[in-house]
Amino acid sequence: MKEELTPEEKKKKRNASIASIIGVCATIIATALFTQIQNNNRLDKELLKEVQNGNSLCPIVIDEFARIDSLSTPKSKTIMQHITAINTIKEDVNLDTVRKYIEPELLKNARNNPLLKSARKNKITIIYSFNDMNGNVFYEYIITPDMYK
Repeated sequence: MKEELTPEEKKKKRNASIASIIGVCATIIATALFTQIQNNNRLDKELLKEVQNGNSLCPIVIDEFARIDSLSTPKSKTIMQHITAINTIKEDVNLDTVRKYIEPELLKNARNNPLLKSARKNKITIIYSFNDMNGNVFYEYIITPDMYK
């Protein structure tokens, strides 16, 4: 007989799932975004081109909990992923739980993923912006080049 999870356990499970999925997704998208960046003088132009290419693949449904809606370059040497937490509203999000499960996975991925070597070399800032199902931003996590160390 299957045990029923409490609402808090369901939230923790959903947040943990989002963290691991975003880590995997970051790897996939990073491959497309950074493999062609070779010249520092052309970095922003190439980054914008790769963001546009990545956006042609969006939205990317990761699983029942998360979807990548788009990518952007809000400023020089910065890439932003706009992610929707499906079937979630801002008021129901426990930010402590999100920070506990998502931040370490995203940072670990930025530091260790060989596919992000070019991003580290070119000192790219990565921003993950999480929206609820109504489009309200409930969380942003910024990984700066200083954090790669």
